[in-house]
Amino acid sequence: MRTHQVAVTVLALAVGLAGTGCESGIPRNDPSAETLEAIRILPDHARVVGMVDFQAMAQNESTAPFSGGPLSLEHLSGEHEARFREFISLTGFDPEADLDRAFFAFDDNAPESGVALAYASYDVDGTAEFVRNNVPGGAQESTYRDTPVFFIEDDDKAAMALVGGTMVIVTSNIDGLHAAIDRALGDSGGLEGNQRIMELVNRVSHLPSWFVVTGIEDADDVDDDFPASMAFATAISDAAIGFDASASALSALGFVTPRENVSAQDLANLLKGSVASLKLTDGYRDEPGLQSLVDGVEIERSGNVVRIEALVTNEVLTKMASDL
Repeated sequence: MRTHQVAVTVLALAVGLAGTGCESGIPRNDPSAETLEAIRILPDHARVVGMVDFQAMAQNESTAPFSGGPLSLEHLSGEHEARFREFISLTGFDPEADLDRAFFAFDDNAPESGVALAYASYDVDGTAEFVRNNVPGGAQESTYRDTPVFFIEDDDKAAMALVGGTMVIVTSNIDGLHAAIDRALGDSGGLEGNQRIMELVNRVSHLPSWFVVTGIEDADDVDDDFPASMAFATAISDAAIGFDASASALSALGFVTPRENVSAQDLANLLKGSVASLKLTDGYRDEPGLQSLVDGVEIERSGNVVRIEALVTNEVLTKMASDL
């Protein structure tokens, strides 16, 4: 997926997630210790960065319709269930209970440089044994700076580091993995050195889940891929969006930066026009839920960026889940 497609997808969520016009109540907490650590480990050349807090999302009623995904015993049976139970027994890792949060960073112009890391509780020796015995064709095993490392060379190459029973780092190649381990142990070169993307991260990283995209300069063909109502993507340079769940709703907070030849006010007007165009659709006229979504979006210029704030209720989320 190209950067502009990721960005437009993110923006579509921001525009689509709105409520009844009430305040969203998005908390303004400081980034977690894990987020600050991950920022030091993720590479500074990334154009797309994100984080998902699985435990926060799973424990809120508003995201319950989307929980219990494929990493859940309730979706397995027979041999698949037996193998998953064996995995839990050997590794001490139950994804539903022990997977905390995951971060990722990549540049779609250099996909081999991407890095993903997950915070989880697991047994290092048991996990290593499981990898040795269950990867088709085997995995090349080594140690780098006292960290167990595996390289899996099949159609989709992957390198994995087991860091202290609390973190797993995954890349597509050994060199990238070694560099990530170096940063985890204190070397420079992390995301904090990328001022442009850190400005976006700092806007939303206090939220349980967030995504940022930079460098959306190649979106001139967006009309071929997306509806005309989303042509505003050609006016956008960078985007950030964060999500938070309360007992009754899912909140979204987004920021978009215009291109050099577009003012923040003009971009705000384009976004408002895109929302207004949704009111002409059959779905808006026929579905009260969609009306509340569209009518509740708040868009305003904030300095040199445009701020989008929205809220979607549990009722609408449940309908969205049922339509998947």
